[in-house]
Amino acid sequence: MSENREEDIELMLSCLEENDGELTDLLKKRRYYLRELSVLIAASEDTGSSLSPSESLVEQYNMLLERLEENLPEDRLSDPFMSSYMKHNRDLTLSSLCRMLANGIKGKKLSSSPMPGSSRVCYFRNRFSDDAYLAFSPLLKDATASYTDDFGSACEEVFLGRTDHCIIPFASYSDGLMPRFIGLMQKYELFISLSCRIVSGDGSFTTFVLLSSGPACVKGADRLALTANVGSSCPLQKLLSIASNLGAVTLSCDLLPERLSPSEAYYLIFDVSECGSDALILALTLALPSLTVNGLFKEIKFND
Repeated sequence: MSENREEDIELMLSCLEENDGELTDLLKKRRYYLRELSVLIAASEDTGSSLSPSESLVEQYNMLLERLEENLPEDRLSDPFMSSYMKHNRDLTLSSLCRMLANGIKGKKLSSSPMPGSSRVCYFRNRFSDDAYLAFSPLLKDATASYTDDFGSACEEVFLGRTDHCIIPFASYSDGLMPRFIGLMQKYELFISLSCRIVSGDGSFTTFVLLSSGPACVKGADRLALTANVGSSCPLQKLLSIASNLGAVTLSCDLLPERLSPSEAYYLIFDVSECGSDALILALTLALPSLTVNGLFKEIKFND
């Protein structure tokens, strides 16, 4: 160091700028290698899909994860700065790889799963569900409505193929997520395609969802719902961290009652408007194969 403090500061700033340039070049190389790696992996005839990756893809991903863990030497991890940087770099590497793989694998993508050609909608009729139908119908092709004696019967009609969609409550102002209706979705294996919040005169609200018999989403779908049975191998915080690294925002995280899941399970909803939904699904499924996707949907504004 010289005796001139200002000169020393300027020298250090110049060194950091030079270092930033070197890092930028290294990151460009790293991105190139990741892209080539994703192309090689995706070229396999057996990759599955983002919703259901094959055993081969899972094995290759886990092998890469092990290699990245091996590249975190103990002497570097003992330094707080280096430890934080290396772990962050590993997480970003996995996130980038999942984005590239989601674009490259040949299997079906949830984001490109079309709505049914017809739009027969079934629901238990009351003032609030009528409002939900009015909110949903403009986004459906030639929507027609039929009615049942209860919401469970509406779900069964979709399951049996007698109608294309049903409408049920999902959450409320006073109770939050409604386990009873989550149970109906699980029982009849239905997926969320649309949601809307119906507001009462006193300011309270009920959220209704439009359900389909298989993955189906409208243009602009930006909400992802899933059920995660977490455990020691993949704790909840790890899933939330993966989602955050990919640019998703956690909107809700509800612990499901034991009658719906004997193990610790959470119902999660993410805002995926700023990230690729297929990349997020793939990353979360690779981390937790038992994860269940409940829908990629659009939230409709009605009478807020």
